[in-house]
Amino acid sequence: MPSFFANIENFLEIFLGMKPRLVVYRLKFMKFAHLVKVGKYISIGGK
Repeated sequence: MPSFFANIENFLEIFLGMKPRLVVYRLKFMKFAHLVKVGKYISIGGK
């Protein structure tokens, strides 16, 4: 998945170059986005 590796690069860029508070925000956003994807997958698979 190219997008996955791109996200890793973006994360490293932010982690190394930005303030810790923004890193925490980014982590929360990524976790939220992951939960949304999982929720959609479960709802589709469950029906």
